[in-house]
Amino acid sequence: MVWEVALLIFGGAFGSALGVTMFFDSRLRELRARGVTIPLVLMGYYNPLMTYGLVRLAEDARHAGADGFIAPDLPPEESTEFEAVLGDMPLMRMIAPTTPPDRMQMITRNARGFLYLVSLTGITGARSHLPEGLPELVARVRANRGADGRPPLPICVGFGIATPEQAHAVGQMADGVIVGSACVRAIGESPEPVRAAEEFARAFKTALVESAVVSQ
Repeated sequence: MVWEVALLIFGGAFGSALGVTMFFDSRLRELRARGVTIPLVLMGYYNPLMTYGLVRLAEDARHAGADGFIAPDLPPEESTEFEAVLGDMPLMRMIAPTTPPDRMQMITRNARGFLYLVSLTGITGARSHLPEGLPELVARVRANRGADGRPPLPICVGFGIATPEQAHAVGQMADGVIVGSACVRAIGESPEPVRAAEEFARAFKTALVESAVVSQ
C-alpha cells in the first residue's frame, strides 16, 4: 500500500510569524476547500512558529486542516513544550547518517507519524545517484523501530531523490520518499505548472507502487 502525504514548507514570504497566518489562509485552508483530503504536514524552522505562539499555532493549524509538523532545527530534547500543545498532531522526527546509535534509539522510541530519514550528509537538493550507504542506513533505522513494543513507524527517505527510478529503488528498502527540489524545478521550468505537478506526482507514485510489489 502507498500512502500520500504532502509537505507544505514555510519559507520565503511565509517564513515569519505574520507569514504563518498568511500561509494558513492562502494555502492550507484553500487546499482543504478544494477537496484535498490527503494528510498535510507543515515543515518550517522553529523560530517563526514559536513567535507565532505555540498554543495559537496548534489551534489554528488544526482548524485549517493540518495533520502534523516537522521542525528541522528543533532537537527532541527541546520539543516537549511544542509536542504538549500539539496534542494528537504528531511532530515528525528526523534521523541522519551521522546520528549515533543511542540517539537513534531515543528518536525512534519517541517518534510519531513517520520517521524522516535524511539520506546523506550535506544540503538538500536533487542528486544524480543515491548514496552508497543508504541500504545499510535504512536497515539500522529499521532495527531500532518498534523496540518499545509500539507498531513500527514508516521510514520516509528524503534529500537527493530526483527521479522516479531513484524512488523505485528507495521504495524497495524504505516505506516512502520525500521529494522537494526536483518537484519545484519541474514545476518552475514548465509552461503548464499544474500539469507538470500532476505528472511529476503520478510518476513517483507509480514508481513506489511498483517497488512495493517487487519488495513483497
